[in-house]
Amino acid sequence: MATLIPRKLLFGNPDRSEATISPCGQWLAWLAPLDGVKNLWVAPTADSAAPRAVTRDAGRGVHVYRWAYDGAHLLVQQDTAGDENYRLFAYPLDGGPGRLLTPQEGVRVTIQNLSPEHPHRVVVGLNHRDPRYQDVWTIDLRSGESREVLRNEAGWAGFDFRRDLTGFLGSRFEENGDLTYTRLDGPRAGEVFLRLPADETMTTEIMGYDSRGRWLYLRDSRGRDTAALCRMDLESGAVELLAEDPRCDAGETLADPRTREPLAVCFEHAKTRWQAVAPDWAGTVRALDAAFPEGYRIVSRTLDQLLLLIESTDPARPVEYHLFDRAEGAARLLFSTRADLASQRLRPMEALEVESRDGLPLVCYLTRPDAAPAPLVVLVHGGPWWRDSYRFSTWHQWLADRGYAVLSVNFRGSTGFGKRFVNAGDLQWGKAMQDDLLDAARHAIATGAADPDRVAIVGGSYGGYAALVGMTRDADFYACGVDIVGPSNLRTLLASIPPYWTAMKKVFQQRMGDDSTAEGREALDSISPLTHADRIRKPLLVVQGANDPRVKRAESDQLVAALEQRGIPVLYLLYPDEGHGMVRAENNLSANALIEAFLAKVLGGSFEAPGADFEGSSLQVPSGAGLFRELAGVDAPASSRGGGD
Repeated sequence: MATLIPRKLLFGNPDRSEATISPCGQWLAWLAPLDGVKNLWVAPTADSAAPRAVTRDAGRGVHVYRWAYDGAHLLVQQDTAGDENYRLFAYPLDGGPGRLLTPQEGVRVTIQNLSPEHPHRVVVGLNHRDPRYQDVWTIDLRSGESREVLRNEAGWAGFDFRRDLTGFLGSRFEENGDLTYTRLDGPRAGEVFLRLPADETMTTEIMGYDSRGRWLYLRDSRGRDTAALCRMDLESGAVELLAEDPRCDAGETLADPRTREPLAVCFEHAKTRWQAVAPDWAGTVRALDAAFPEGYRIVSRTLDQLLLLIESTDPARPVEYHLFDRAEGAARLLFSTRADLASQRLRPMEALEVESRDGLPLVCYLTRPDAAPAPLVVLVHGGPWWRDSYRFSTWHQWLADRGYAVLSVNFRGSTGFGKRFVNAGDLQWGKAMQDDLLDAARHAIATGAADPDRVAIVGGSYGGYAALVGMTRDADFYACGVDIVGPSNLRTLLASIPPYWTAMKKVFQQRMGDDSTAEGREALDSISPLTHADRIRKPLLVVQGANDPRVKRAESDQLVAALEQRGIPVLYLLYPDEGHGMVRAENNLSANALIEAFLAKVLGGSFEAPGADFEGSSLQVPSGAGLFRELAGVDAPASSRGGGD
């Protein structure tokens, strides 16, 4: 038997990740372990082998940061145990202590804007006055002084800013689902500048303004299916097309932070392609295409746009960071995220298109093991307004290494494929969206890649919901399921959304189902896995973060309780120091060790026996202690109550 890739190489802390370059180009920053905990590091760009730690967190670690334009501060957002009430810290590059910029407890802060014209200021949104809506504040990074600049008493969901950091437009969802952009100041304050019908809101968005105040840049699907990169004359309202692809929406767009003019845009159908918008970027895009034929992301740039930090996305190689010099047209490898993984046998990913039963094209990604037909894992992405992509995936490599064919499906409702495709998912949770997963899985079976008797469905968030629907609605097809922070009851999900999602609730009601009417509540019940818990008869594993503010712990608790009452076995893994998904490597390792053993027991794949995978983990097992013992070879943690045997 071939040697398995050690699980720790895939799911332990990366060597270095989330790299960026400072605006001046003299410094690199990244996340890397310090005493086993992710922290923020910096090093001179000329010598990335000589780093020093900027933060020294000993808890959950640092996971979100960005450079301030002054080049002297790094901005770090941290929450408490996964509650998503982020606070903002500024850490000086010179190694001094960090400053807490938003000391309010239980408040969610978001960075709204940074501007090179005001390098010492950051504009943030704070919901300490009203937990539903964020007021806008500006903070001086040198003194820490904060000042309110806009009180959000109108229920704005978001803002668009001028170069001087003042608000120009406020956006909000109206009762009919339209998204309106309203002028906030000047002689025309209060006037609706732009109204997007509900069916355009997923595919049309404002991106910003040029420095002269003449042009508004936007991704625009009005009058077309896929969103094109366009610019609108702010005086006449005339719209000019800059770049388009009939197969997919305009995606990530690079803009000059000083002029705000687009430089290049990414289009991603099955694979990504970059297109130059500014004429002097055509050569850069050609050089990058040649250097990274399997795909790349431009993750960071210097203010003068001469140095680019490139993240390679080859699905068969761990992510690598390269420094690309535009003047030389050449890239220099900096480091790999998981250097030891490069010596392991990694498998290619196939991009394919499957036709749904009603004719929609479903872009899918398949990673194959050595043998065929193989047991199949249908790996469902979250959102659902998100997408899977052609790039390196630890899950694809892990499961293929264990002998499974791994299939990711961009089902209807996924973003990036035009408004017809995303809107086709409206009110189709548990229905046509689930049919798409079945159609793609059956295609893998029909083409000889997968064994029809050994199919698992696995996912997180919306993907966890889809796994539960698979175990209820499609119980004859799936042999087992893994639900990671997935909702079991859509009515209780909508009733318990975080206060700061209030401005978006209309979107959920229109696209999921309306919990404000009796008819809508009945429809939500009909597609809620909890309603059909008695249909679950195949093995199920549930993973939940106790502090999840989006899909609260009650979503898993109520499902597990219903199964226990019916005598249906379920293994329930609970993490008291996590939220919507896990960020601590120790918790990831413990959960994945059990998922791996669980899939092997049901589907017959290979597995690496749990060894030290539970060390340092906060794992509790509220239900299924007997199955835990069978899979892990040890008793469940002492803090677990361990029922449901």
